[in-house]
Amino acid sequence: MENWDKLYSLAAKFGNLKPWRYWHEDEIFGVKDPVTGMIGFISIMGSGGEHFAMTVYLGERALMKFFELSEHHDTMPPETILEIPQLQLSFENREELEKDERAIIKSLQRKYSGPNAWPMFRAFRPGMLPWHLNEDEQQSMIHYLEQSLVVLSGTKSLDELVASDDPLDFLVRDYTLINGKPEWKNTFSHIQAMPPLEVPLFMPVDLLETIKTMPAGKSIYEADLFMTPAPIIEKGKPGYFPYLLLLVDERSEFILGQEILNPSEGLEAMYSKVPFSLLKIIKEHKTRPFMIYTNSDTLYSMCIPVMKQLNIRVEIKSKLPVLSKVKKMIMNYFSR
Repeated sequence: MENWDKLYSLAAKFGNLKPWRYWHEDEIFGVKDPVTGMIGFISIMGSGGEHFAMTVYLGERALMKFFELSEHHDTMPPETILEIPQLQLSFENREELEKDERAIIKSLQRKYSGPNAWPMFRAFRPGMLPWHLNEDEQQSMIHYLEQSLVVLSGTKSLDELVASDDPLDFLVRDYTLINGKPEWKNTFSHIQAMPPLEVPLFMPVDLLETIKTMPAGKSIYEADLFMTPAPIIEKGKPGYFPYLLLLVDERSEFILGQEILNPSEGLEAMYSKVPFSLLKIIKEHKTRPFMIYTNSDTLYSMCIPVMKQLNIRVEIKSKLPVLSKVKKMIMNYFSR
């Protein structure tokens, strides 16, 4: 309960400050978290007068995914936001909080009234429904809030703190441990590019050898891996959005195979199983395809090491008409 007492106290200070009056969502600074050692990148939401929140994008890759989504929001699927690891403090109406959250607030003898007045803390774990903060996330959020208040209380514009014109130069609140306690100071960090997603791929040797002996065909397959819009929810557990690996034949428009994957253990763990699932589908059809097209950079990077061993070409293609048609039917089914 001590963590929650600190969090709600900090939330009150943050809400009273109302930083969204003068900060915008794209004015981002970082805080290095003593719990994880990771830099969380802070974005203040609410300048539009709708959603009042502080979002912490967890790490450089999460930040770059946010920038990518912001730049291509008209073409990227809206569920992409659920693949970006983040922590969030938002200010909501009372009915949007769950029963256990209201019980914590009551036990702490805190009172709120009116619209957009009730603090709500959420963790966005990739592929999962937003969920309550675990103990480590609570500790991290305390540091993020404390240092954000230092930055926000001292200035009304990030331009006052960052002299560089490079949009990838960021103010970062960093620390040095002195007698076991962090001493904070302003530093600056430059992000080079999107950090690679490191996935330990599971390479089933027996299955690879079996497929190598299969005859090479002339078929072209279209492949995609995407989040479905129908969450799986179990009582007392964070819900998740199943992912679907889909493979179709370009010429016949036949669905060659599909497999549902669970992101609950993390996207990296889920991705590591994708080559095995893909190879199982190929084996069922007893012929190696000549080519696999995909419009997914993630799927492409996972296919290349495996398909190279099988002399199957893999290419990125922006438009996959057959797969798009099949995918649309599947998504319509899930949406019902």
